[in-house]
Amino acid sequence: MSFNPPHAFGRPAFGREDEMSLKLTLASEKDTAPDPHQIASALVRMAEGLFPAKHTRTNTPQRGVFLPWCKLYETNAYVETASQIAATPASLYGLVRRSQQVVGLLAREYSKESDGRYTLSAFNSVSNRQGSKAKQSGMHMNYLVSNVLFNRMRLRRKRKKELTYEQRVWSSFLALMTPLIGAGKVGGDGNNKRTGFQLTERADFVANDMNALLHERDQPHADPKRFARLHVVNREGNRSYWSICFDAAISAVMLQALEAGALDLPWHVVRSDVAIKRISNDIDFRRCVRIITREGRVRNEKPLVLLAELLALLAEFAKTLPYQWGSYFIEEARE
Repeated sequence: MSFNPPHAFGRPAFGREDEMSLKLTLASEKDTAPDPHQIASALVRMAEGLFPAKHTRTNTPQRGVFLPWCKLYETNAYVETASQIAATPASLYGLVRRSQQVVGLLAREYSKESDGRYTLSAFNSVSNRQGSKAKQSGMHMNYLVSNVLFNRMRLRRKRKKELTYEQRVWSSFLALMTPLIGAGKVGGDGNNKRTGFQLTERADFVANDMNALLHERDQPHADPKRFARLHVVNREGNRSYWSICFDAAISAVMLQALEAGALDLPWHVVRSDVAIKRISNDIDFRRCVRIITREGRVRNEKPLVLLAELLALLAEFAKTLPYQWGSYFIEEARE
């Protein structure tokens, strides 16, 4: 996702990408369903006609259009919206909801053109099932960060045995926030055969500490000489105002604390990918996760205890920031 911001905004800045699955319901068994890729292409063409959009090509073969609220482009089996850049969590929510509504409108218009043969609906996608396998998809958050922090978080460091301090703390934060940001789902995907309820939609797709938690993106939100875009993939399919703002706000404060070197966390979670799965499948909050202290001691601790300690550090840092929404959401999380 690459946009030129409409104005010179202050830090932080947000963006979000939503992969929208398309469900086609046939009116009768005699009707023939179009190919999913054909449907996605048709929706993009329809957007070109319904909105004053400028046709463009992304850095992939897919075709896309720029709309006032988002970029809409086609994939093999679904459409994806990439929101315009927002300066605050509240403005991000407005853009995300509008882009989701656009896809819903396109789906309804497509259904009208079928003369009753089928009905198309769109919804936030968590996985695209392919036989017994499930392919990761879903909602991705983006944050404006300094090049200094971005270089400390770059995935090329995953080849080394030792993660950087920033990578360890960030992946610990993402794991421990699971109880607060999880949208929940019933059953499992991939190798998870669980049939009951779990706290998050995304835990089954986290493959390792960093690769499934964030991806590098070369297109920045602003001046590439100063800033970079941190792309975080393991986010939930929430559509509510509170959930989107809550996640974006606390994550932004966390990144600013790391960037400022103001977060002195004396431990980190061992294998955050394992911890996310463990927390997600523990709806009674009885299990512990393994942490390692600054002195190298390994111990087990309850995730909510660790999260409370981390949020207390963030609360102190948030008081130094020029905006109040960071402190507000952190205090709500602590309660």
